[in-house]
Amino acid sequence: MKRIFATICGAIACCSLFAQYNTQGGGSQAANPTVMVMPDLGSTMTPEKLEAAAQDNEVVVMCLAKIKEIFTSHDYPIKDYVATLRQLRTEGMLSREQGASSDLAKMLVENSSTDVVVYFKPMVQRHSDGSLEVSVAIDAQETKVAQTFATKSYSSGKFNTTDSVRLATRVVGMISNNFFDEFANGFANMVSEGRLLRVKIDFAQGCDIDAYTEVGTNGNDLETELRDWIEQNAFNSNGDLKSSEQYINMEFRVPVYDQSTGRPFQIGRMRSILLKSLNAMLQPVGVKAKTVKSDGQIVNFVITNE
Repeated sequence: MKRIFATICGAIACCSLFAQYNTQGGGSQAANPTVMVMPDLGSTMTPEKLEAAAQDNEVVVMCLAKIKEIFTSHDYPIKDYVATLRQLRTEGMLSREQGASSDLAKMLVENSSTDVVVYFKPMVQRHSDGSLEVSVAIDAQETKVAQTFATKSYSSGKFNTTDSVRLATRVVGMISNNFFDEFANGFANMVSEGRLLRVKIDFAQGCDIDAYTEVGTNGNDLETELRDWIEQNAFNSNGDLKSSEQYINMEFRVPVYDQSTGRPFQIGRMRSILLKSLNAMLQPVGVKAKTVKSDGQIVNFVITNE
């Protein structure tokens, strides 16, 4: 009887917790997404090189300025890449992360408080006949899970000149309404479908339960309870689950915008919501879940006897 009472209390706590957030339904955005334009420099950059790239290379400087200008003309709010970089350096964010990760550009994007990052990659090619060609690839990605929803590549063609900046200016001028149509449609689809969140739940060595241990009030095992949780809490009930005695893998969608406020939904919230819900399920059987890793769209929990 005590076990049933504890389980009911846990379920009530879980429902009360989730009621604080509205993640169901079609979530809408109140305005165009905020965009940060930055050069695609690869993953092995130092903070100094990240800043220098936007100041010392004439082609990069021109592309950065012009692409920002084009997005502004289409009514997209802009987050300044260099200003964001300097702010994070001042706060010590980049230096702390440098020891743990070589992908400082990724860390910069994730901490930029922007919805979309637009990477551009200019390429200057001198052909064997002496002509010069400049091309620019553009890739628009959602900042939290790096989902690409618009990508284009433009080329100047071959010209007998040494002026790479002039050719790059010509290329950026080719960015057309077709790209912005793809951009707007891609982002709207992501808002409609939600972001993908992947959760892996492991069972520690010697753990008293596994995925098929009864934890629910209706004789449900843990896997069934988590399937029900996805059905009730995932964005548009969109998700799936796979399990074995050693692990449970969950994939489900979370909203891009909070439907009740129109503001961006913080993906980290869902980790906290799920962890508290999971521990409410586990309380009657005397085990506990804790976070092992939380990195963008990937979350790892472990269930232990402790």
